[in-house]
Amino acid sequence: MVEMTPGILGFDDMSVYGPNIPSTVPLIIGDCLQNLRSSLDYLAWELCEAANFQPTDRTQFPVCETRNNFQTAKGSHTLDGIPVAAQTEIESLQPFNLGSAYMSSELWILNRLTNISKHRRILVTALGAVRTEKETGAVIDRHTQVNHPFMGEMELDYDPVALIRCGEIEGAGEEFGALLHRLSDYITLQVIPRFETFFS
Repeated sequence: MVEMTPGILGFDDMSVYGPNIPSTVPLIIGDCLQNLRSSLDYLAWELCEAANFQPTDRTQFPVCETRNNFQTAKGSHTLDGIPVAAQTEIESLQPFNLGSAYMSSELWILNRLTNISKHRRILVTALGAVRTEKETGAVIDRHTQVNHPFMGEMELDYDPVALIRCGEIEGAGEEFGALLHRLSDYITLQVIPRFETFFS
């Protein structure tokens, strides 16, 4: 979640829903997306060098909605110098492997949002501002006092948090902090490890 302090959203009452989001927020989100997407192209570059092949300005990690688009990308020399086994891994990760559900692919979502961000700011909308307990991060509604079942009424220490939602692509109603976390986990835990053997 994108943490905010009272007043930064243009109001002091964090229980107000639908705040104006600072213009810097979509820019920061765009930077995060671009860094994640670039890591895939860096991977393609490093795969070439590990195979003792000099990468070119065409070297990249393509993300394709159809098998024909992937073959076109290969024909454009994007994967030249990358070992055939690594090219097979790249192909197996492509969104088109999900058929009509390709838009649910983390790679498709990342690529789509990154392309949007290149030309304009990402569209974000606020679901609302809530408070969370500092110790656990649990949402405690919009009140600072709660009635604990064993300890009675108590004051909870909290941080205000703004929930920022992606309003850009179909089906992307996910809170942006959670979306970025999911995309990052996908790249670092599911994509990168599949290529480790090419660097040993």
